[in-house]
Amino acid sequence: MVSVSKWAIYTLYLVVFVDLFQLTFVFPFIPTIVTGFYRKDDPGAKEEIAASVALLSSLAAIGEMLGSPILGLLSDKIGRRPVLLISTLGSA
Repeated sequence: MVSVSKWAIYTLYLVVFVDLFQLTFVFPFIPTIVTGFYRKDDPGAKEEIAASVALLSSLAAIGEMLGSPILGLLSDKIGRRPVLLISTLGSA
């Protein structure tokens, strides 16, 4: 059995928590932001707002689903550190 330090496990837990937190942090604010782009007296605005909120809420997860294998392949070819640095700078 492989011996792993407790700090390594705690660090992994922290990384997973921060990743999920950054993905879901914006969800409570999306309806308010999207509502600002529509007129309130428009009869079809509620359906359009709901569709826009659903689309925007799922785009981050879809992007992560599509981008993770690509970043994994790149990290196998050129190394983890450059890929992590470039992807972190790209998301900033």
